[in-house]
Amino acid sequence: MSKLGLNPEDLNAVILSHQHWDHIGGLTHILEKSEKLTVYTPRAFSENLKKEISERAEFVEVEGPVEISDSVSSLGEIEGEYSGNKIYEQAVACKTESGMIVVVGCSHPGVDSILARGDSLGKVSGIIGGFHGFNQLEALEDLNLIIPSHCTKAKKEINLRFPDKSRKSGVGLILNI
Repeated sequence: MSKLGLNPEDLNAVILSHQHWDHIGGLTHILEKSEKLTVYTPRAFSENLKKEISERAEFVEVEGPVEISDSVSSLGEIEGEYSGNKIYEQAVACKTESGMIVVVGCSHPGVDSILARGDSLGKVSGIIGGFHGFNQLEALEDLNLIIPSHCTKAKKEINLRFPDKSRKSGVGLILNI
């Protein structure tokens, strides 16, 4: 965060997609630095982690869609599967002048399921994040912005099929949308 010029003390909300270490590992540091933080997690997070968070920040357990601000909402807890086990993940919908952009963690529930949940709140125009194991590219046809990231195995295929819609992702990416 310091390399990006961001200060943890300035944060007022953290939205955790799912309980995998690479998505929650920095939370302890953030909790130490921020006194006014609200943390949103899926209901399925472990009781121990939820207890630890609630002792150090305002805690919101997400089951269904939740409005976080005028322009940001959680899509709610969505069930998926990872390595043969159930996993619950939430994604975030951001209202922009260009339409609603969905920000995902790894999309374990499936990009199609997440986009369908997003469409229940309004027309989704873009998606950003990990598309773990995703290869049903037709689900992306109606989007105007596609930014696959870390765990997306089909990045090359997405970029070839949607050259005018897809963009490279990376830490520090700034979008004006």
